Amino acid sequence: MEKEQKITKAELARRKREEKLAAERERIEALCEFEKEYDYCRYICGIDEAGRGPLAGPVVAGAVVLPKGCRILYINDSKKLSEKKREELFDVISREAVSVGIGIVSAQRIDEINILQATYEAMRQAIQKLSVQPDILLNDAVTIPGVEIAQVPIIKGDAKSLTIGAASIMAKVTRDRMMAEYDKEYPQYGFAKHKGYGTKQHTQALLEYGACPIHRKTFLKNILNTMQTCYKMVDKENPTLTIGYVSCPHPPFVINEEGGAVDYRNTSNWADKSLYLNQLKYVNACMENAVDGILQNDRNAIIIIQSDHGVRYPYHMMECYGTPEYDATIETPYMQNILNCVYYQGKEMDIEGKSGINTLRIVLNLSLIHI
Repeated sequence: MEKEQKITKAELARRKREEKLAAERERIEALCEFEKEYDYCRYICGIDEAGRGPLAGPVVAGAVVLPKGCRILYINDSKKLSEKKREELFDVISREAVSVGIGIVSAQRIDEINILQATYEAMRQAIQKLSVQPDILLNDAVTIPGVEIAQVPIIKGDAKSLTIGAASIMAKVTRDRMMAEYDKEYPQYGFAKHKGYGTKQHTQALLEYGACPIHRKTFLKNILNTMQTCYKMVDKENPTLTIGYVSCPHPPFVINEEGGAVDYRNTSNWADKSLYLNQLKYVNACMENAVDGILQNDRNAIIIIQSDHGVRYPYHMMECYGTPEYDATIETPYMQNILNCVYYQGKEMDIEGKSGINTLRIVLNLSLIHI
């Protein structure tokens, strides 16, 4: 009886594995719809990038041509795969592909021409490094300028096309390996862990150590430079008044929740509430890190955080109130409701109802009394 039970369990486990395998094969087959649509082409190339959003490191593009009828299991959008699975698939794709091309554009070049143009440049490099000439390009979302080959932009293509998914894996693994090497050169930033994205650890390291040569200066200057100045100007021996101004979260919304880049040239983004909130989350995280850094230097510091005004009449509120027209009666209360926070040497201060300028006067007067 016990033996039969063991056989039954083994059989159930085998069937479960077969069901999972069948489901995976079905999923992969569904990823080949675009490849089947353009089956008349001899070489179909998938294009994708990795590293548009980070604060540091290059942007990397992958171009992959797979053999006709190729079905590599478990290919998916690289962000949905574990690091271990990406590494495994990197080797399989390298072995099975007709050709693989990788394009790399440095942080310095990104600062020169902006992240979008740098992405296009990396993609053109990747295509040029292929050993065969593609008949058609399946791109993740974009149309690459300066390329004469026919192109098909596919939104979220890395999750809809096998070849684009393969390209995303090649780009992601290549970039991650590069960031692991950079971590050896600049260990204080933790690049091996966050790969250059704007995590709390990374932001804190920037505030403490400043930028290194692989940081994208254009990504940092609007926020981190201001906060870094506030952080480093704390002087325990000689009291210093430091005023920093951060223009975010004003539109255009240029930074996502992780500190990566958003295409600010698309003015329709200005009406996107989610982009506003994501940029606000990142600004809040930076402010928190800046305050932590100041207090690490001096627990008796006096910190005032204020907004110059409250919420402007945002586009997303027009729909909520059922009017597309400007209405001052709606905007004014939001405009007057400012952020006004004070940290006074660990003590509580009653600033309820005080204006921004009066708060500063009260705090400075109190400071002079205590000197």
